[in-house]
Amino acid sequence: MKYDLGAIEKALRHGVLRHAEKGRGHGLTAVRRFVNQWNGKRSIRSGTAKLSIIPQWAWGKERELNLTHFPGVQISILLPEM
Repeated sequence: MKYDLGAIEKALRHGVLRHAEKGRGHGLTAVRRFVNQWNGKRSIRSGTAKLSIIPQWAWGKERELNLTHFPGVQISILLPEM
């Protein structure tokens, strides 16, 4: 669903948190910062959608919709060889 993609995009691109409590929900923000520093590829899949941020050295689809429902969140990180 487009709702799944919108929620993933808010979390991955904009750092929107699900939890309002202080000290919760910052794991993805830390991962995003680390992967940006190393120019890595990151993907998040949840529900029926997947969003990837793909650097120039990597390949793949940026957005995928209508996938088989995934009950949870799957995060994939790929870092370049040094």
